[in-house]
Amino acid sequence: MDVQPVLDAYACIMYIVAYVTKDKREMGEVLRSAKKKHSDKDIRTLMKKIGSVFLTHREVSAQEAVFRLLGLTMLSCSIKRVFVPTDLPDNRVRILKPSQYLEILDLDSENVYMTGIIQRYIARPFSLDFMCLADFAVEYDVCYNVTASQNADLAAHDDEDDVQPANEPPA
Repeated sequence: MDVQPVLDAYACIMYIVAYVTKDKREMGEVLRSAKKKHSDKDIRTLMKKIGSVFLTHREVSAQEAVFRLLGLTMLSCSIKRVFVPTDLPDNRVRILKPSQYLEILDLDSENVYMTGIIQRYIARPFSLDFMCLADFAVEYDVCYNVTASQNADLAAHDDEDDVQPANEPPA
């Protein structure tokens, strides 16, 4: 790590601007040549090839190189973030169930949406009545334990999610 005291605000600003706007002409040329080389491929393959060229030709720091070689994670977080929709019920966005579930539902069924955190909170066990929505969202994860033998029962059990504390492993 290179640590230097900043004594001149103008010099600091110039360093930051020079770093942000540094010339990446060589990378652009490499990416253009990769695009020309693989232009006859479909878009998915072309994007994979260009992405691979970008990852293998960009400059990395010594620290990032060591982390990648050792297979270490470069980012970790000790804070859990959970999205809780707080919009009015009529304005909430819901996610449709996968097509495999929808295909086996009755045509008259209105049960086409995935169960969200709000629905799970409302259907929580009586032993958790004291718990507020924020604590429930952070403390409990949904575990989907679907095995091959359970696939035949998808229609009968599509709303039954096992809710268990986030810090306990699934059964």
